[in-house]
Amino acid sequence: MNSDIINTILLYSAAEAIAVYFMYVANKKRNNNRTLTFQTKNISIKVSYTFLYLLISFLPLFLLIVLKNDSVGVDTKSYKAAYEAIAHRTLSTQQSAWLGIGFRSIATVFAFLHIDYHIFFACLSLVTILLFYQTIWKHSKNPALGIFIFISTCLFFQTFNQYRQMLAIALVFFSYNFIVPKRNLPKFLMTIIIAASIHNSALIFLPIYFISKINITKQTLIIYAALTVLIHILYSPLLALVSQTHYGQMYFGSYLDLSFKLSTILNLLIRLVLLAFCIIPYKKMLELDNKAKCLYHTIIICTIIQTFVVRSYTFGRLTTYFFVFYLILIPNILFYIYKNNIKLLYCVIAFFVCYELTYYSSSSAVESGYQTYRFYLEAARPQVKKQ
Repeated sequence: MNSDIINTILLYSAAEAIAVYFMYVANKKRNNNRTLTFQTKNISIKVSYTFLYLLISFLPLFLLIVLKNDSVGVDTKSYKAAYEAIAHRTLSTQQSAWLGIGFRSIATVFAFLHIDYHIFFACLSLVTILLFYQTIWKHSKNPALGIFIFISTCLFFQTFNQYRQMLAIALVFFSYNFIVPKRNLPKFLMTIIIAASIHNSALIFLPIYFISKINITKQTLIIYAALTVLIHILYSPLLALVSQTHYGQMYFGSYLDLSFKLSTILNLLIRLVLLAFCIIPYKKMLELDNKAKCLYHTIIICTIIQTFVVRSYTFGRLTTYFFVFYLILIPNILFYIYKNNIKLLYCVIAFFVCYELTYYSSSSAVESGYQTYRFYLEAARPQVKKQ
């Protein structure tokens, strides 16, 4: 194995270990009121130990994004070029349509203030990671496991590449705060609209607010299965309809519109395993935590969309809006159903370690441009492809 890849694995592993460990410590100390005081001549600042542990957990992930070279993330240079085009008022019609009004508006404000694009993307990354952390911290019964799944499923590494969509996904994930524990339709809609202005595919999550009121029963599961079969039967006319949307015009017929890729088939199998793990105890889980029915709807829809990814890779980006809710559901199932059974917890961890290693060694990591990490001031070298 190439030494650059080995160094990258060690770097990622160190960041992951720090993030997970200090999230674990923060959760253990979350009800501890001890504070640390920082004293200057005129100012006295008290900071809780829990906050400090969360900050230490957050920093290695944030710094990996901020300190990366432009060669890390295949879309990085395209975003840089677009930002510079906004700054110089030379943005093309194609670039403008690609960026979306929300992202373009934010970039325009930063460019108007003559802020370097690295700082601009640092601010976007800060918001993205903070939204993930806040939602996991608030809703997961084991936030350390939630962060571990966030990294090991390579969702975190997608922030190296998919700036807009990962920010939109983080906003969608954050919108869960307005579904449970208290429903707030105006705030939910506002969050989804902001997410859609950054990446319009976020609109696919809009129906969840209403669907989440439906109880999960055997009949519900049968209806979902029947709808999946029906949509596959009507795939051609529905595809023609979806192709007329802005998202469809951008991606259908592009290099992403590939069918029966090995990676999509493997991803479907993995999602079926995860779905089975969560569905098996669904009755007991809903008795102990009725709020989980929203999470069940998201993972079922995620799996349904994944069946279409096999037919067109273009649908792949849509599944992530729903897949992220495993970061809450799996830790909560282990907490409520299995009482944090240590052997089962180790099995879950081993499963996601294998997932991470497999995904990282696949062509997807090479194509996405994060298999070899380079720091900002480091000379970029060509990605090493597997023979």
